[in-house]
Amino acid sequence: MKILIADYYALLRDGLGILVKELAEGVVIQHCESFDGVLAALEQQDIDLVLLDFNLPNLNGFASIRAAHERYPGVPLVIMAASERWNDACSAIEAGARGYIPKSASSAIMLAALHLILSGGVYL
Repeated sequence: MKILIADYYALLRDGLGILVKELAEGVVIQHCESFDGVLAALEQQDIDLVLLDFNLPNLNGFASIRAAHERYPGVPLVIMAASERWNDACSAIEAGARGYIPKSASSAIMLAALHLILSGGVYL
């Protein structure tokens, strides 16, 4: 399974990479630091899951999420955001994201949410 972690900060990408490797054996992590990098990775490789920081450079809010979902509908997009507002979570799901995880969530919640999403569910 190949997971793309898109966050501007290397420390957060590295930490998330360590955490998501607990999802399954053989998880391969790829990193990028901009939304343009997300689109390039999706175009060039078979990505199974994208963890996407909502404040990523070049990301134009929910419009970018919608565009990525329309272009790559089979790849689950999971938004990670500082906001815990219900409206933001609902807007992300309406735009095509399969999950919305506040950055205040624990590691256990993050892993449970990703298991749910990878099994076809939606996490709010």
